[in-house]
Amino acid sequence: MSRTDAPADPVSPTPGAALCAFAVAQLDRCLAQLARSGRAHHAGIHQARKSLRRTRAALALTDGRLGVRAERLDRRLKQECRSLSELRDAQAVLDTLARARATMPTAARRMLRTELDAVRSALQARRDALLAERLARDPEFESLRDRVVGCRIQLESLPWERVGEADIKSALKRSARRVRRAADSARRSGESEELHRWRRRLRRVGQQLNALASAGLGQGDAVSPKPTQLDQLAWRQDLRVLLVAVSTLESIDPAQRHAVEAAVRAVANLPAAS
Repeated sequence: MSRTDAPADPVSPTPGAALCAFAVAQLDRCLAQLARSGRAHHAGIHQARKSLRRTRAALALTDGRLGVRAERLDRRLKQECRSLSELRDAQAVLDTLARARATMPTAARRMLRTELDAVRSALQARRDALLAERLARDPEFESLRDRVVGCRIQLESLPWERVGEADIKSALKRSARRVRRAADSARRSGESEELHRWRRRLRRVGQQLNALASAGLGQGDAVSPKPTQLDQLAWRQDLRVLLVAVSTLESIDPAQRHAVEAAVRAVANLPAAS
C-alpha cells in the first residue's frame, strides 16, 4: 500500500461534539428506561431521572456558550425530571425504610416487626396508587417519551462547535465555587434544605466529571467529591424524607406510625418529635 493509499488518522471529536454525543446517549437511555413496564417501572423511573440530570450536567459544562435555546432546553429537562419526582420519592422511601430497618438493633427490629410491616404496606399502596394514576393520564409514559424525543432533537441542533476546553474548565470552577458556598451555608445553619442543596451541588460536580470521563475529555484540576461525604448527606436527607412520608400515613394506627417514626429518628440520630 502506498503512502497515499494509507487510511487517514481518525479525527478526535471536538469537546462540544463529545459532550453532545454523551448528552444524546443519556436521553436515549432515558427513553429506554421509561419504556420499561410492570415491576420494572419503578427502577426505570429512577434511572430515567438520572439520565435527565446527567444531560443537564453536560449542558452546564458548556458555560453558557450554547445560548438562550440551551437555557430553555435545560428548563424543559428540569421540568420533566421534576414531573417524575413524586413517583421516584414514593419508591425511594420504601428503599430507605428497608435500609433503616436493617440498620436498627436486632431487638428493636424484632419488637417493631408488626409496625414496620404495616408502614411498608401503606407506603407500597401509596406508591402503587401514584403510579396507576400517572399511567392512567399518560399510558406507558407515551406523552413524556414524546417530549423527551423533542428535547433530543433540540439538543442535537444546538451550536456545540462553540464549546471549547476553556469553557469546560470555567464551568467546573463555577460548580466548585457553588459547592463551597453551599457547604459553608449548610455547616452554618444545619438546616435540612441547606444540607440538601449541598448534596445536589456535590452530585452535580460528580455528574459533570463522569460526563467528561465518558466523553473522553480531560478533567483539568477538578477534584471529585468524596463518595463518603455524598453518601452521608444523601442518607441523612433520605431519612428525613422517610419521616415526612411516614408522618402523613393515615391508613395505619397512629401508635404504630409514631413507633416507626421514633425508630427512624434513632437511626438518623435526630431528636424526638416534640
